[in-house]
Amino acid sequence: MNEHGLTDWATVIYAEPIQYTLNGNNFTWYALSDLPNTAIDLMVINGPNSKAQKYARYPALFLLRTRLTDNSAIIFNNTNRPDDAGTLGLWAHDFPEFRFQKLRCEKGCAIGERVGPANSEVKMLTNTDTPLAGKRAKAVR
Repeated sequence: MNEHGLTDWATVIYAEPIQYTLNGNNFTWYALSDLPNTAIDLMVINGPNSKAQKYARYPALFLLRTRLTDNSAIIFNNTNRPDDAGTLGLWAHDFPEFRFQKLRCEKGCAIGERVGPANSEVKMLTNTDTPLAGKRAKAVR
């Protein structure tokens, strides 16, 4: 970052991948304890790689939605891949307070925004036909 003069504009943080159980399904995602506990204005989702596991990027919105400000923006990369397109579908169902619009790019991209108030009573993944049906989230180190 120093070599490009960006230290006043951005901070790169390495977050250790750990195991989470979200709604009865196991995911490897980044340790929230490695991230600063601050509000998020812009979230760019470009990992983990969807080849690592099905719906690998689903935890991003599940775990960080309460940190997103009312005027935040979310950029989600590689949405032309079936797995990442599926994640967008799950998010549309589970988090109706967010809306995503796909943009035309080589590998696909979507931009999201909060369109309604955060609903702390949202019932995540209530459609039992999805492979992620369940009720709780926890992290396991």
